[in-house]
Amino acid sequence: MEIINKVPADLEAIKIDVRKIESVFSNLLSNAVKHTPEHGKILIDCHIYNEKLQLIVADNGPGISVDDKEKIFEIFNTGKEKINEIESSGIGLYIAQNYVSMHKGTLDLNSPLDKEKFRKLNLSDERVGTGFYVTIPYSS
Repeated sequence: MEIINKVPADLEAIKIDVRKIESVFSNLLSNAVKHTPEHGKILIDCHIYNEKLQLIVADNGPGISVDDKEKIFEIFNTGKEKINEIESSGIGLYIAQNYVSMHKGTLDLNSPLDKEKFRKLNLSDERVGTGFYVTIPYSS
């Protein structure tokens, strides 16, 4: 598995609850690892754009089914698509969404990733893929 880190080293510090946003990032990355095949790719990107912090965690795993997408942020939802047999509690995305909401932000899902997103994210287009996008209003 390859992890592509596009987070700039000089990313400006912003006012956030670091523990909560670290928890969000940790959950998104953990989910990407669980659902990405051995030779797959995971992309991590973070930048400030239009006065908002934007964090992206995307992979080229099997993607999320339409049925699972509808309830992906519900508590105790573990989804059906798994590549690596790692157990899940089903509370991570529920908590992540709540932590992002506490920052007046959004946590969005794009799955399957369309061909244009694969090209922009530098992920192979041989699999469906999933991208999670965290957007938090910026304040220095």
